[in-house]
Amino acid sequence: MPYKNGGPISDWPFSLVSSSIIISATGHFGETRFFLNPKTWFLIPTPTDRSSNGRCLQPLFFDLRCGILQRAKHSSAFYISPSSGFMAWRCDITARKGKSCLKSRTISHVTLIFDPGEQDTADLIGGACAKAIRLIQDIWGLKTPEDCRIYVMTSWLGFVFQSAPWHWRVLLGATMPLWCFRARRTWPYSAAWTQRYGRRVAIGVKPPHLLGQSDRSMGVRMFVEEKDMKVNVQHVTCHELTHACSVHLKLPAWLNEGIATVTVDRFLERRTIREETLELVRGFVPKGAPPTYRELSRMSGETFAYHAVRGYWLVRYLEEKRPGFLRHMFSLRRDSRAIEREIAIELGMEPGSFWSEIDDIVVDHFGTKMV
Repeated sequence: MPYKNGGPISDWPFSLVSSSIIISATGHFGETRFFLNPKTWFLIPTPTDRSSNGRCLQPLFFDLRCGILQRAKHSSAFYISPSSGFMAWRCDITARKGKSCLKSRTISHVTLIFDPGEQDTADLIGGACAKAIRLIQDIWGLKTPEDCRIYVMTSWLGFVFQSAPWHWRVLLGATMPLWCFRARRTWPYSAAWTQRYGRRVAIGVKPPHLLGQSDRSMGVRMFVEEKDMKVNVQHVTCHELTHACSVHLKLPAWLNEGIATVTVDRFLERRTIREETLELVRGFVPKGAPPTYRELSRMSGETFAYHAVRGYWLVRYLEEKRPGFLRHMFSLRRDSRAIEREIAIELGMEPGSFWSEIDDIVVDHFGTKMV
């Protein structure tokens, strides 16, 4: 069907400026690229900004100067793509001047960045930061990165481009078709994200009202239920800060998630993983080496839950049987294969058969304690 200004819009993925020159717009049926004058804003019509008859009420623009999405007051249609169902707007950058409205403050060498409307969430995160950083240092001997930032994350698109350094925004925009679909797919399930841009580590934490809307179908298999979303904000802040502090070690996924979840247990002073998951660890087959993060992202259901909780119980087991061992290994900065080999040797097991045998050992240890 033909498309015209203000006409019907399908629910295509969001589009965004990839640099001050190149715009990559991914439509319902394909991708279109535009080359614009640097003194422009690119406006994004969004499905949530449509009236009941399908007409776009007010588009958004991505401000290249401050890296934030804002609403446009004046715009005019300049391109319509019948092949993709994509509609775009533009306006002069000189027509609206201003600085980023985001606020920031520093807590224990971590910069917290948030919209003024999310002040309450920022206070929650700020309080969690100080306590979590002390715990991470005490338990694992890990320090916060030189450039560590936490954002109150209200959209996946805004977080990615707000948190990235300027030169990374160009790269992210140019490669957006390669990663935006996965980001959109994981957004409903995610409570927080951690991204690394060179030396900068950026954490995005959803505010309570968005956490409450998240799909928890996966989490209920693993986590002890917590109905207070404010506590959950603190939980995920601690979890993601642990990832940020260990990012330079390039730990295997099971260990990275295991130390983060154990840290949250210490933070909340209670166990956060369901006891019933021990039966999942015992009964799951096949028994083999844990997946990488890339492999884990393609898994779902029971397989994902198994690998997620397996790391938690193994880290807890190591901390009880060999307290301080992991902290020592982190100080040596060994690669993942060397760490796994050293763990097997420390526990008196053969590295070659470690992953086929360790589950039963761990389950027997905790099963006896919890009877």
